[in-house]
Amino acid sequence: MNQIFELCLICAVPPIIDGHNPDDPPRPPQNIVQTQDDTITLPCQASGTPPPIILWYKDGRRITPNSRGVQISPDNKNLIIRRAETIHTGTYICVAMSSVGNATKKFVVHVNGKYNCQKKHQFF
Repeated sequence: MNQIFELCLICAVPPIIDGHNPDDPPRPPQNIVQTQDDTITLPCQASGTPPPIILWYKDGRRITPNSRGVQISPDNKNLIIRRAETIHTGTYICVAMSSVGNATKKFVVHVNGKYNCQKKHQFF
């Protein structure tokens, strides 16, 4: 008598960001220096099973759709700052969360202002 057995295997894999396993030593923050009015893109390519939820924070506060000048891509894997201003300077963290763990990636962003130097005095 031949019997066929069907095996169903469900694997859970904790979130990984950009191929960096959370069990590895922490990586240093990614430093980004840009000039005012530039576009800044912060990538957070997370994977895992189940697929993780990605949340973004700036200086410890959750970034929402109402955050000034900041957009999050529809898949939450990129944070985009268009026309960067000095108020966008800070520490950004993406957090990939699932039922089997969390992973984070940190960015330190510094936006330099533009300086308009004009001659105030002209000597002849």
